[in-house]
Amino acid sequence: MQAEKDQKYWKDYTEFIQEVENLTNLSPSALLLRYEELIAELNDEEEDYFLEWKYELNHEL
Repeated sequence: MQAEKDQKYWKDYTEFIQEVENLTNLSPSALLLRYEELIAELNDEEEDYFLEWKYELNHEL
């Protein structure tokens, strides 16, 4: 029974990863790096990158 659950989990996980890659054109690790960069820049009180990220996000969509 556990083997069936594990197999379903990995199948669902693989489908999810493929969907993310198709939607973003980024690998999960590249997407994670982009989020980490965004968070670091938004937390940097001396720089104002929010509008730049907002523009890039809107441009990519």
